[in-house]
Amino acid sequence: MPDLLRKRTQAEIETCIYQSWSPFWQFYAERMPLAWRQRESDVLYCSFVIPHPLFNQVSDTALHLSPERISEICENMNARGLPWLWLANPSHWNDTTSQYLPDNGLTEIGVVKGMVFDTVTQKISAHIPADLEIREVQSMEGTNAFWQGIMPAYEMPVEFAIPFQEVHQTHGFYPNIPLRVFYGVWQGEPVAGSMIYFDKEVAIVQCVGTAPEARGRGFAPAVVWAC
Repeated sequence: MPDLLRKRTQAEIETCIYQSWSPFWQFYAERMPLAWRQRESDVLYCSFVIPHPLFNQVSDTALHLSPERISEICENMNARGLPWLWLANPSHWNDTTSQYLPDNGLTEIGVVKGMVFDTVTQKISAHIPADLEIREVQSMEGTNAFWQGIMPAYEMPVEFAIPFQEVHQTHGFYPNIPLRVFYGVWQGEPVAGSMIYFDKEVAIVQCVGTAPEARGRGFAPAVVWAC
């Protein structure tokens, strides 16, 4: 318990946020027949064969990569013929990566923001809007409803969710897998969702979103609180 309560340094917090990303995506990749996952000493490749950059990633890159190695990694991903992204650890961002990633055709699209909660010492207050019903996914009907509500939030077709649905068709739901999924129902329709994946040392809340027509009502904070 004392170790759980000690104060984390900024570097430890950043490491937790970054390291929690890959296990979540690997969890699905390892269970999808068509997914491609390859770990090398200085990089992790992950592709779900879905034509969107979020589902084709380079991550867990080493601190120091030569220009030649950066080009080789980019060529490996380009050869798959799918849009992809390079997820850069902020502490690994240096002059080499900032120069040679653009040289290989990549464009910086933004920063993925993260938040850290110490649930041992901090109480997270809940406010669930009266017109929102939060449900946990425990069946295929539930997982279909979750993706029906979450994909419009990301401006993606519902078809992109099919491989993820198939994983649950085969492997089930919590507690059979280390993942809990929640969605919010408003006016009889699923409109918001989030999920939490439990890794060995940290848990990550992912896939938070609200359908455009239901935004501004506090639904996203409510489903995050559920996680």
